[in-house]
Amino acid sequence: MKHSIYLEGFAYSLRPVELEDAEFIIEVREPHRSRFMSDIERSIEAQRKWLENYLQSAQVYYFVVERKMDRRPEGLARLLDFDAIDRSVQWGSLILRPDSLAAAETAVLILNLAFNTLDVNKVWGVPLRANKRMIAYIESLGFEQEEIISVPVDGKMLDGTRHVLTKDRWKNFEKKATGISRGIADKLQSRK
Repeated sequence: MKHSIYLEGFAYSLRPVELEDAEFIIEVREPHRSRFMSDIERSIEAQRKWLENYLQSAQVYYFVVERKMDRRPEGLARLLDFDAIDRSVQWGSLILRPDSLAAAETAVLILNLAFNTLDVNKVWGVPLRANKRMIAYIESLGFEQEEIISVPVDGKMLDGTRHVLTKDRWKNFEKKATGISRGIADKLQSRK
């Protein structure tokens, strides 16, 4: 869905993905770094076509993470599978440049969008069990493992762990994540 939600933090912002981001998507999702994600077609034309279809789909919020000081694209993040009955949404497709410091602030922005703007009661994700860095990252934000499930990835079934973060639990972790984000912004500002 083409949306107009723009989120601004201390050092980073999230803006809606556009057709012009096709080349960046290919760059940031290089095969080794995105090995825990579904494969993408690695041509600008194929990515533009995928984005055209995405922009017509319902209730998927796809963002480019940008550094505010120079609008350098740092990564991608999505909210998808919004469930109005369950009041839940999936956080997925998070990938950042290897040198990016945007992880904490991206989490704060995405989770506050989910809990405060979209008014969901829980956010969930299914990282692959082999993706230990992502699991450690989301657990540091308060996500709790609910169950191990099989996930289809490029025609194969792989083990994933369904992790869930409730709105109440996020309140316990939000202050710490926001403090980390503010500290990173201060560090980046002092480098200018």
